[in-house]
Amino acid sequence: MKYVLFNLKRCFQCVVFAVVFINVQLLFPEDLNWFLDTAVKNDYQLKVLKINLKNTQLEIKKNNLDSVLSLTILVDNTGLSYSWADEASAEPLSIYSSPSVTLGLADPLETQITAGTDARIYTGGQNGTSSLKLYPGLSINQPLNKFLGLENSTDAQDLSDKISVKQGEIAVLKREIELKTLVLNKLKTLYSAEKELKTINVNIMDAKKTFNDAEKLGTYSPESVKYMQLKYALSRLKREKITAEETLKSRRADLEMAVGSKFVSLPEILPDVKLELPSLNDIKRNPDMYIAYLRILKDKAKLKEQSASEVPQLSTGVSVARTSTGSPDISGEGNADTDISGTFKGIFEDFSVSASIGGTIDSKTIYLKTGFSWALPDNRIKDIDKGISRNTIESDELQVKLLEHSFRSKISAIKLELKDFENRNSNLKENREIAELNLKDAKTQFDNGMISVEGVKDAQWQLDSLEYDKKALLLDKLITGQDIDSLVLLK
Repeated sequence: MKYVLFNLKRCFQCVVFAVVFINVQLLFPEDLNWFLDTAVKNDYQLKVLKINLKNTQLEIKKNNLDSVLSLTILVDNTGLSYSWADEASAEPLSIYSSPSVTLGLADPLETQITAGTDARIYTGGQNGTSSLKLYPGLSINQPLNKFLGLENSTDAQDLSDKISVKQGEIAVLKREIELKTLVLNKLKTLYSAEKELKTINVNIMDAKKTFNDAEKLGTYSPESVKYMQLKYALSRLKREKITAEETLKSRRADLEMAVGSKFVSLPEILPDVKLELPSLNDIKRNPDMYIAYLRILKDKAKLKEQSASEVPQLSTGVSVARTSTGSPDISGEGNADTDISGTFKGIFEDFSVSASIGGTIDSKTIYLKTGFSWALPDNRIKDIDKGISRNTIESDELQVKLLEHSFRSKISAIKLELKDFENRNSNLKENREIAELNLKDAKTQFDNGMISVEGVKDAQWQLDSLEYDKKALLLDKLITGQDIDSLVLLK
């Protein structure tokens, strides 16, 4: 029994909480910012664009990572061999392997240090003897380009990365403006549907009065054309009301879909924004123009890189190794010696050179080795690429001029809209004065018995309907404000 009472008490608390929550919502209806912010928060396309922007930034970060300390372990040339060619061989079975470890130093050194050995085990003799031979080696390779300041320009790629990020950021900002404009337009159509339904209700009221008066006074016979016109006019208005109610319901659903949430009521107060016409100097803040300027810089940097000679890749190194003239897959120890050498290598655009100088300790010899390669240059593709880059730059500059014309055209159109807003605002003030005087006269006439209550309601609706005209004007100004923001999107 106590358990049942406890559950009933909790249910009662839940109901009370729900009622209080609903009442609080009714006391504090959603304002315009709630509609705009909720639409931005709930939009899936905007979330996708933000994720794409993050991925673009991560991809650029990945491509620009500096080299870090690395360690590579390699076991190469591992196997065994057995020889029966020499019956006198004491150890016909040989096992061999070449393990090595490479340590790569972090940027900017990027030094490669490799230590390894050729290991060989000889066994299998009749007397059970075994032997181990090691031929260790150490090599150090050092790229020289960063130390000498010889690096290819990355200006074009850096600008390309900047364009990619900016395009992603601009896509997010444009989507937010697009969403806000969508919500404002949906609000405008919803207010318009509300006004239409209320206008029909007033017309139905007037039509009912006219028809009832005609029937009451017997002004027209039921068979007369005028009587039938009054009757069917009322029927048509009732059908229009049903359509208007469905339209209002549909417009509300459209707004809920655009916002991504249900709402209690429409905004009671709409802000009267002060709109400022952008100047031609604001063209630098235009997102399309900003990207166009970056493209010109990027393509010019690309052409400069294409026209410049390839930066040679230079490296040097030293090595110390214990070597054997015997092959590791044939039993026998061969002749061992210690080799010390220094190397230099340069890879240029059409040729490469290499040189090494060294010597062997045990055999007391020194040596010099050189290498050279050259390929007949074929600059046709390079020349075509440079031609494409020049054409792209020319196209970019023409695109800037088109954007300038478009910017001026949009400013002119906005200027006309601002003038239209001034006219509409003046008309609203004049119409309000007339409607207020008309309502005052209607009330006086009603008090004197000259008109019916429907006449007062008609005059009241003429005044109230102007509020919808004012909302339409304020929403149009807000929509134009979004258009202005899209023109000068960048701060």
